[in-house]
Amino acid sequence: MGRKTCALSVRTNQDISSPIPLGILFKLDSSVTCPSCQLEWCFNCHAPWHGALSCKQFRKGDRLLRTWARERTHGQLNAQKCPNCKIYIERTTGCDHMHCTRCKTDFCYKCGERFRYLKFFGDHYSKLSIFGCKYRFKADQPIQRKVIRGAIFGGKLIAAPVIGALALCAGALAVGISLFALPVYGGIRLYRHCEGRQTTKIVRRHPPTYHIPNISLHLSHSFP
Repeated sequence: MGRKTCALSVRTNQDISSPIPLGILFKLDSSVTCPSCQLEWCFNCHAPWHGALSCKQFRKGDRLLRTWARERTHGQLNAQKCPNCKIYIERTTGCDHMHCTRCKTDFCYKCGERFRYLKFFGDHYSKLSIFGCKYRFKADQPIQRKVIRGAIFGGKLIAAPVIGALALCAGALAVGISLFALPVYGGIRLYRHCEGRQTTKIVRRHPPTYHIPNISLHLSHSFP
């Protein structure tokens, strides 16, 4: 009898020696296939299935793989481990933004952390965000980096409700002013419109008369 959890889908089998309720397939060679993610792994050492290799041989090879991955070639790591499914990915070209085709996780090749973003708090490319890459700010001073980023995060966390409350008050004030100003403005426009129509009617009923003075020009001529 045994109880193990799939490392990728986190599904647990209750009894490996009896029919398994969750449907994990068990072979006599101790390999287990998870029906959720189709990951085949070794029930004995809980590692990905290593075929004809013994668990001891695989662990030795796995140590060699981890050692090789941590080494640097041409200024970069030989491989970086996906933070979700833990497989090693080697970058040949491109930027630090990696996408694991196995579990669809986006992570940074340089620091190995997954990409996270939260509005108002920044993302992995933000220098002073807690989600930022460690190589973007004081990479060789982790304590200072964490203290500064944590302080900024705490300040934003405290300021966010205040800013939200101020925005809410400003919105309520704008609505209140609108409720008062719009009827007044509409009344003034209506009054002017009615006054204009009344003036037009008066002009049509009583057209204005204009008095033209009679000017006679008297010319006197004197003859010698």
